[in-house]
Amino acid sequence: MNVKREGEGSMGCDRSERFFQMDADWFFTIRGGRHMGPFATKRDAIGASGEYIRGQSKLSVVRAAAGAMAVGS
Repeated sequence: MNVKREGEGSMGCDRSERFFQMDADWFFTIRGGRHMGPFATKRDAIGASGEYIRGQSKLSVVRAAAGAMAVGS
């Protein structure tokens, strides 16, 4: 389903998918309904989403370790 929101270009996008194309650019959706992009190709968007997920996973580990250190002090 393509839905055009106010301020978007001529093409809407399928918001039920993690990856979507708007005009010639590709984006991916993250939690909270935010979009990351633009990327030149869907393959680029997929690669960037993997990097984003890995970065968020590392951040979670760091936050957990910091929390454990704060509790132990």
